[in-house]
Amino acid sequence: MLTQADEVIAKRAEALFAHGLAKDRMEVVKRYGEVAGMSGNALHGGEVFKTNCSVCHVFVGLGQSVGPALNDFRSKPVEDLLLAIFNPNAAIESSYTGYLLTLKDGSSLAGVIKEESPGSFTLMLPGNVSQVVLRSDVAEIKALETSFMPEGLEATLTLQDMADLFSYISEAEGAVGPGRD
Repeated sequence: MLTQADEVIAKRAEALFAHGLAKDRMEVVKRYGEVAGMSGNALHGGEVFKTNCSVCHVFVGLGQSVGPALNDFRSKPVEDLLLAIFNPNAAIESSYTGYLLTLKDGSSLAGVIKEESPGSFTLMLPGNVSQVVLRSDVAEIKALETSFMPEGLEATLTLQDMADLFSYISEAEGAVGPGRD
């Protein structure tokens, strides 16, 4: 919503989402740093994942989601995870660059391009839904400068939620995501 071509929607979204968010993302990362020394409950972490992460991430899987599969983060230090979660625009891996498409019918789509052919491409939308888009239907395509990972998760995730999520990421087996348990 923040990247909508319709300026009225973009300004409303900015006003709505900006309330209560820390402007200095690195300060948030630092504040959550104490999670590294906390114990977590992987069962509750699974619930945190389903509620907050599964709309764009799967646990295991390649190319099936808007964001990276979380099992790829098992061996990463907590500091790297905190940076990815609370300062998501610090680094965006090229394979997860978001695009805003304006279609010739006036509608728009935002997602990550997962497959391309001369006549079409597959766009992975938030919710991990794929949609084939014909190139002939596209009026404009624009790469987004920000990640699909939202800023501001500190407004809903406590330190204990994060410790539980990290426990889940390090302990869980198998695929978890939309439609999976």
